[in-house]
Amino acid sequence: MSQTHTKTGEGVLVDEVRESPVDKYLMRYRRNLLLVLLLIVIVLAVWCYLRRDSGDAAKGGSSPGYTAAGRSAEDRGA
Repeated sequence: MSQTHTKTGEGVLVDEVRESPVDKYLMRYRRNLLLVLLLIVIVLAVWCYLRRDSGDAAKGGSSPGYTAAGRSAEDRGA
């Protein structure tokens, strides 16, 4: 059990702070939920980072669909 101190016009008010089992459960639930959300964000960030680095083939223009669309009709043999 802890105490809080509040300054008032008449002096310092000291209150006892108590925790029930429900308070402890809610705090544990919120902490676990926050950790799960944080883990999801970290996994998504790592996935996006790895996905960004794996696109080297498209950077060089070696994709057949994009190179064919960029050529003129004479180059395609039409």
